[in-house]
Amino acid sequence: MFKEGKKLLDIAIELDLAIDSALIIQKRFHQLIGLDRFNQAYEQVNGNIVPFLKLFNSMNRLGMNPGQVSDAVMQ
Repeated sequence: MFKEGKKLLDIAIELDLAIDSALIIQKRFHQLIGLDRFNQAYEQVNGNIVPFLKLFNSMNRLGMNPGQVSDAVMQ
């Protein structure tokens, strides 16, 4: 169902799963398809990925790489 692009909530409802169980299954699915690092990053930002995406978009718009962003922050 994840592979078909269905949303987590829809899967939980359709399979009558508690959201915690659905989240565990989603994480395992991500591991199977090689998205382990995505799960780690998502947990590091406590699910609040919007500021991270804004930073990423700004970095790309300015033509900066992660090292340049790190250097700019450390100055």
